[in-house]
Amino acid sequence: MTETNVIKTLGAADLDTKQLTVDLVNAIKEPRQALIDREKTKAEVAISNTALLKSALSALKDTAAELASVSKLNKLSLTSSNTSVVGVTAGTGTTVAREGTYTMTVEAMAKPQRSVSVPGYTAGTSIVTSAENMTMAIELGGVTKNIAITKDVTTASGLVSAINQEKMGVTARLVNTADGSASPFKIVLEGPSGAENDFSISFKDSANNPIVSPPVFSSASADGGQISGDAVFVMNGLRIQRASNTVTDVIDGITLNLRQVSATPTNLTVAYDASALTTAVGNFVESYNLLTEFIVRATGPNIKGDDIAGSLRGDSAVKSIRNSIRGKLTAESSGAAGQISHWSSLGVSLDRNGVLEFDSSKFVAAFQKAPEDAIKALSNNAAAPYYFSGSPSGLAGDLAVAAHQYLSSTGVVSRVTQSYESKLEIVETKQLKLDEYMERVSAQYERQFAALNSVLAEFKATSERLKSSLNFNNDN
Repeated sequence: MTETNVIKTLGAADLDTKQLTVDLVNAIKEPRQALIDREKTKAEVAISNTALLKSALSALKDTAAELASVSKLNKLSLTSSNTSVVGVTAGTGTTVAREGTYTMTVEAMAKPQRSVSVPGYTAGTSIVTSAENMTMAIELGGVTKNIAITKDVTTASGLVSAINQEKMGVTARLVNTADGSASPFKIVLEGPSGAENDFSISFKDSANNPIVSPPVFSSASADGGQISGDAVFVMNGLRIQRASNTVTDVIDGITLNLRQVSATPTNLTVAYDASALTTAVGNFVESYNLLTEFIVRATGPNIKGDDIAGSLRGDSAVKSIRNSIRGKLTAESSGAAGQISHWSSLGVSLDRNGVLEFDSSKFVAAFQKAPEDAIKALSNNAAAPYYFSGSPSGLAGDLAVAAHQYLSSTGVVSRVTQSYESKLEIVETKQLKLDEYMERVSAQYERQFAALNSVLAEFKATSERLKSSLNFNNDN
């Protein structure tokens, strides 16, 4: 509907009452709106910057965690004089590697029992046996699994599937040998490697009686099978047997991969390469400095053109993060060992301005001199920081745990964020109330100006009547 300015229409006045209403409303609203806008901007910037704080803490947590795990600290220089016989890699557990040189020969490889069906089958759909309700029993490590050979599994493929479904450690495969015979398909059963991991096969009928002519499985090499056996090797004069060709418990923190038998000695060397850790330490130092620089700027004075400066000014909770982390940087390690008890023992220290510095040469020298002590001081020999139990995690691990706690759903960062989000909600409520109030004020002015228009219109009408009457009298 088109609005009409009554005063102008009647010619009683030159006032634009619509614009006058807008101007009056704006004059009342503008200072209040400016205050709300400032509060809203401040809350939004604070929320945005708590997200940056969270990101900086996450970076500190991740870089600290890289230095708080034994497996990641086991940066080793590993050599084998004949990798085709023995390969050597760092272990993945919590055992700290031990430096040294070792000589070994491999006398035998660990191998699994392999049993092959004799004779073979023309196809996977071939019937294994005509016996009804037969049971195949496989015994491994004192545990027996009974597999019912019903009409659903009487074929070679069906039996293979039924064995594998048991997941007992013995696996089955149907292999096409393509040997030119009429029955080239063989069922191959294979267990775990090691002399103590041999298995036995037996068949019984529905009355639990042994079957006279059961399917035959052979472990003879002539039939393609093999007997299980242990790996046998001699290290530094000591003869050792293991059930697997992957050996993790002979050299601390090292995995040996036996690959072939050889009477020729293979020489192994295990040494720490501390230089491989300098990048990780440098990343940690950088993440700490970025975090503290951010907190100092955010909680400091406002600086024109800097959206971070002063955005969290006066927030004691955010300041406490910096103070707490700084305290951990100067405190003694919860896993102190030997001569390494503080970050400064490893070339990481704060300068007089609170900036963290890293002397890589000092770090390498200290680590090379006492690698086991360095690893314990950094990680307390843990596989990963103890985020949930709160157990001592060493220099790096304790910092990672602290950052994790700040980042948790009930931690400082979450509480700070929720505080500013609550402030933003309050501002939005203020905005809603202001808008509602100004609508009422605007409506009030419109009613008042409507009444004024009515009065002026009546005044005009009266004026016109008087003017007409006077003119009439003058004419007469």
